Amino acid sequence: EGYLDINLREGINGEEADFLYLDIEPILQYDKVSKKTYWKEKLYEALGGINQYSGDVKVYWKTEWQNFSEEQMITCKYVNGKLLIPANLVPSWRFANITGLRISLVGIPKDTVLRVNKVAFYKVTQKE
Repeated sequence: EGYLDINLREGINGEEADFLYLDIEPILQYDKVSKKTYWKEKLYEALGGINQYSGDVKVYWKTEWQNFSEEQMITCKYVNGKLLIPANLVPSWRFANITGLRISLVGIPKDTVLRVNKVAFYKVTQKE
């Protein structure tokens, strides 16, 4: 599966990041049959406009004390690259200082190049 690592220089306190927003897209893929590399638009044309990038995405995080692992991971559905993930529901996120993310698209070849359009963290605030 193709993946992309993102380092967070400042670190993110999980208690201050209830939601993780990701806007990502595969932009290059190597076709082993034709031995050519295609941009996303050419892949869409070849498939008649069908989004072949729908599927599962795994989001891993690391901390100062623990590297990426299955214990620190959320799996969700990926459609057209935009994800709003309720990360604070996972205790290993909520009680950690996150120093990096790994985005892994299940079923996408390892040699696929991913582009990150936006990564954002949102805190839910209650109004009285």
